[in-house]
Amino acid sequence: MKALMIDDEINVRFVMKQLGEWAKYGITTLFEAANGQEAKRIIEKESPEIIFTDKKCPE
Repeated sequence: MKALMIDDEINVRFVMKQLGEWAKYGITTLFEAANGQEAKRIIEKESPEIIFTDKKCPE
């Protein structure tokens, strides 16, 4: 399963990546985006099943 993290703060993405028990929940691929434009490109290309997003993110 693919997941996408969207947050403009790199530290938040880093902590989520480190603390998440991704394999335990079947997540084999974890994408990251720093803004809405990056997220849109990843969503269109990779079609992640799960998206974790910051409510206030640029672009």
